[in-house]
Order: sequence, then C-alpha cells, then structure tokens
Amino acid sequence: MKKIFIQMNIRKPLGKFFKWISGWDYDPFWPEEKKCVILLAPHTSMWDFFHGSGFNLWHGKKPSIMVKKELFFFPLGQILKIVGGLPIDRRNASQLVESVISQFNNNKELTLVIAPEGTRQKVKVWKKGFYRIAKAANVPVYYGILDYKQKRVSIHPESFFVSDDAESDVKKVMSFYKQFHPKHPEKFYAGE
Repeated sequence: MKKIFIQMNIRKPLGKFFKWISGWDYDPFWPEEKKCVILLAPHTSMWDFFHGSGFNLWHGKKPSIMVKKELFFFPLGQILKIVGGLPIDRRNASQLVESVISQFNNNKELTLVIAPEGTRQKVKVWKKGFYRIAKAANVPVYYGILDYKQKRVSIHPESFFVSDDAESDVKKVMSFYKQFHPKHPEKFYAGE
C-alpha cells in the first residue's frame, strides 16, 4: 500500500513537470471505465510517446502502452516500464492480440493505449489490432488526441464500441483523426 501511495505522489508532480517543461496543455478528461482501449493519434514522432506519458502522469494514471520490444534496452527499457510500456513483438501480430485479450479477461482493470497506425511512418492502411482487441474484450474505445498545432493532449469524452465491420470502423477512426495536426504531416495519412 505504501509503495502505491509513493508512486501516486510522484506521478502527478512528474506529470506537472512534463506539462510545464513541454509547454503543452493537458485536457482534464479521463475515462471512468475500469477497462477500455484508448487510441492515440496522429503518431508520427517519438515525441508522441513523451507527450502522451506526461498526460498520463499528470492524471496520475499508468495505462498499458504497447511499445516495440526493440526499445526495451537499458536505460530506456526501465523508463518504458515505469510509464506502463508493454514490450511487443510486431512480427507475430495474432499472438500479440491473443495475449492482450487474455490480459483484459484476467484483470479487473486495464486501460490499453494503442497507436492505430502501428508505426510512426506513413501508412495507407491502419492496423486492425485495436479493433480485434476491443471486439474480443467487449470494451469501449476512446480517441486519444495529440495535436501539435494546439500543443494539446486530450481524450475525446465520447467512447464507442466497435461494430461487426472492421473496415468500416478503421475508416471511421481514420476520418476522425483528419482534423488534428501531427508533428510530421508528411508521415500522416488518414484517408482521402
């Protein structure tokens, strides 16, 4: 119990420090559900991770964040674990999805943050992992937003449950993110 109290006491001041040093604004909304998926986009820079982590710390939260396993080297790996990083092997996507679904089924609380593009590079087709996870775990999905023009991190307060049509849901998600400004616009594609 004491360890949890100490971590909570450190998290918020650290989040306030991130906010102050970055000059970014953090929206006060955080989902009330014990289990959910939060998408985070546009994702075009390694800085996205730091802005998102600052936002989480400021809220005193430690959601699980999927991070490619290659980044878990000392000392970065330790930092990633502190902020909720889960090492993932992107070469075996089906096993990864099954593992995350199992985590949702075996835990009373789990908030999972996913970058739906799946990479910082420009891609025409976004990944469907978030869809498969949210569908199988029957959890709501929220839009987490990084807007470099506004220098703001936020979570859209209205959630949605995925439908039976993965293609339609991915297009809906891509369309939602068109209105926001990534750090590297040339690396971002959200459809025509």
